[in-house]
Amino acid sequence: MTNSKKAIILFTDNPSADAERKSTNKVQTSILAERFKGYVNQLETDCRNSDIQLIISSPDIGFREKTTSQFHLQQEGSFAKRMYSAISFAFERGFNKIVIVGNDTFSLQFSEIYKSLEITVEGKVNIGPSSDGGFYLMSICKNDFDKIQFSQFIKLAFNTSSICYELLNLLASINIICSTLNIKTDVDDFNTFIRLYRNSIALRIYTLIIIQRLLQISNAYNASINNFTKTNSFQLRTRKAPPTII
Repeated sequence: MTNSKKAIILFTDNPSADAERKSTNKVQTSILAERFKGYVNQLETDCRNSDIQLIISSPDIGFREKTTSQFHLQQEGSFAKRMYSAISFAFERGFNKIVIVGNDTFSLQFSEIYKSLEITVEGKVNIGPSSDGGFYLMSICKNDFDKIQFSQFIKLAFNTSSICYELLNLLASINIICSTLNIKTDVDDFNTFIRLYRNSIALRIYTLIIIQRLLQISNAYNASINNFTKTNSFQLRTRKAPPTII
């Protein structure tokens, strides 16, 4: 059991794999991957400077070696089963209330996550609805989560436009009051990312970083080609036969 009673669960995939699914080319993948990694790193820093423990829940075992936070390995199964397991993991370790978030709502600030935990009390759940019908945040107490049957939770239509509505109905059916936060937009593809952050300084910085890396790769490739040409040069020799008199 931990001394802290509050935890943030970052429910995430491998940032590179997540970026690849949401992109159509390598440049887009690189930009999104850098942004996803940056979000995770910033959340870790914010948690270290607070009284809240961070738990990273991911199917990527590599996170365990990279992070100093607690780690939950997602096993194979549906999205709902993996999320239920992540929340159960936190409560089994002594936390009495948690907030679960993803890694693709870049406009979600740590102060908002922290506040959602502070105002969460038994009998009241906070939900952050997404513009696509999903939700980007849920904060809940252990005793309220215990009221939700596993069979009910895994029937929820995750990754559809009705999931937030279904979750609110489920909580209402077991007499839990729901408070909704401001609607936010998840980054589900690169076009959404550009639309939301095209005027952002951060986007320009990330783009410059990627361009710089691509130039470094290109320069290294050209240098290797030049070295190969120098070390493997050859001469084309021709022989002219003497004329034949018929």
